[in-house]
Amino acid sequence: MKTTYRRLKTMALKNGCAYHRPQQGLAQIVNKDDPAIVAMTDLTRVAAITIQSDVNIDVANDKMIANGVRLLVVTDDSNNVLGIITAADILGEKPLQYLQTSGGERSTVLVKDIMTAIEEMDALPMFEVAAANVGDIVVTLIDLGLQHAIVVEPDNSGKHQALRGIFSATHVGKLLGAQIETTDIAKTFAEIQKVVNAE
Repeated sequence: MKTTYRRLKTMALKNGCAYHRPQQGLAQIVNKDDPAIVAMTDLTRVAAITIQSDVNIDVANDKMIANGVRLLVVTDDSNNVLGIITAADILGEKPLQYLQTSGGERSTVLVKDIMTAIEEMDALPMFEVAAANVGDIVVTLIDLGLQHAIVVEPDNSGKHQALRGIFSATHVGKLLGAQIETTDIAKTFAEIQKVVNAE
């Protein structure tokens, strides 16, 4: 065990000093055979952007834009996950469909009115993701017709699930240098393999 310590040398700061930024947004090319986790937004490394369910959807959209994301995790006052809301939910048909059945104006539509509730979602277990590669994630997103897939693992107590990560078809496609279409694609195994194997 070290018992003596030393004072570190200092240096003068100079004009024009810059600062480092996270490299998450930089172009990173991955291969379909790379471990799946390299394409996952890992919430142990990147903070989840959350919103409460009683917030107006336009406020939620503004929060997505401000944070450069297309998905928000919807939470309650105790930080329990209630569901997710995506830019596609807000900018697509969901608000209009809700208003047609409930009445009102767009300014009255809340996150809880159009979000995907946790009870309506399936998740990928982290132990499956840990043993998978990026190509497996592509096949899964296409086969399930998902733009986003959430990953869960046991929480610290081991009694409950905890959201560990998120896969986005758009993000995975950027990493692979190919667009991933998760809707309006026939779901035969051969056609899925064709998309996965496309260069």
